[in-house]
Amino acid sequence: MVCAWAQVADAGTPPLGVHRAGKTQARFPNGLGGVTSAKRLKVREPLSAQRLTFAAVPLLPVLDAAFGPSWRDRDSVVFHCADGYQSRVNVQRILRYQPALGYAIQGSSQFKLTNTDGTEVKLGPYYVVWDNLSYPDLQKTGAKGWAYQVLAVESVQGKVALSPAEPPQGASPAVLKGYERFKTHCVACHSINGVGGRVGPELNYPASVTEYISPEWLKRWILDPTSVRSRTAMPGLPKMLPRRKRIAKAIIGYLTAMQGRKIEPTGP
Repeated sequence: MVCAWAQVADAGTPPLGVHRAGKTQARFPNGLGGVTSAKRLKVREPLSAQRLTFAAVPLLPVLDAAFGPSWRDRDSVVFHCADGYQSRVNVQRILRYQPALGYAIQGSSQFKLTNTDGTEVKLGPYYVVWDNLSYPDLQKTGAKGWAYQVLAVESVQGKVALSPAEPPQGASPAVLKGYERFKTHCVACHSINGVGGRVGPELNYPASVTEYISPEWLKRWILDPTSVRSRTAMPGLPKMLPRRKRIAKAIIGYLTAMQGRKIEPTGP
């Protein structure tokens, strides 16, 4: 397989922080130029549905510089974004597909794009981009893992980081599967018992979303949010995602089970 990477002159990269113990530290205040060389990567960008070329820094050497080799044996990497979004990506996925931190678009003086619905999306300081031309299977998952406005990275072990969001003891295999689906598709924007992203609302405390929205409407909301609310920022499950209706049902099953496990969120 031929990778789409090409060398590019380093015009300067933005600062990047490292998130530890609930705080972001200025680990790379002068950018990533001293860590690894910037490159040019052509991708099929999922938000705009266009082929774009990014100036980008390979992610693996950045994580090695930030955490040492230990991050490779952990569960996930979390990308902390300016708007409160927390994109959680499995380590094995990162090692397999080797994404990059994009910081400029070739041929454009501004680091932003227009979504397919006409919304303008600001991408800086960093945008996690994936080589979905060399790995076409990535195109089936849409914008999964394409976090933008990235300010900092964090290495986490899933069981510790997500413990308040874990299903009740004795949960069925179906609920456990729903939990895994929630971590993959929802936790970047939504929190459970305070664990997760802050772009969307908390879904379990003090009242579960399943206590005031029927399963039928929740399923419709997860699959096609704009059919419920115009101009919503909720993206819904990717259209090309296989068995997406089953995934939505599994997520709702997990949310329903969490009605009996409410934990008051801690921290700010």
